[in-house]
Amino acid sequence: AKGGEMLVLDVEGTDGREKEDQKEFEGKSALFSLALTDIMMVNMWMHEVGRFNAANLPLIRTVLEVHLRLLHSTGSSTQQPGAAKPLLLFLLRDCDGETPVEQLQADVLRDIEKLWTDVRKPDNMTDA
Repeated sequence: AKGGEMLVLDVEGTDGREKEDQKEFEGKSALFSLALTDIMMVNMWMHEVGRFNAANLPLIRTVLEVHLRLLHSTGSSTQQPGAAKPLLLFLLRDCDGETPVEQLQADVLRDIEKLWTDVRKPDNMTDA
C-alpha cells in the first residue's frame, strides 16, 4: 500500500446455513469488495476443491462477469483508464497432508480456467 495505508475488508463467509436466503447480498458484497481491492482472497476449505457450489464458483463466475462488463463497457478491447486488474488469491485451508498440494493447486487452476472459458464476456473480449 502506498504510504503504508491499507484498507482490509473481511466479507463474512457466504456459505453458512443462516445465509441461504442472502444470495443477492452475497453477490453485491463480493462485487463491492472486488471494486475496492487490488487483491481479493478466496478462502476455501481443502475439501471444497472440485465441488462447484461448495467452492462458491457460481458466485465467482457472477463476480467475474459483472466486473468484466463494468471494466470493458466502452466497446474497446482495453480496460478503461485507471481501471485496476485485481488479483484473485485462493487460500486453501485445513489441508490434511494426505492430498498433495500440487494436486489441489492443479484442481483449483483447472476449475478457474474452465470458469474463465465459460464466463460470458463482452463482445470485445470473446477471445480473452
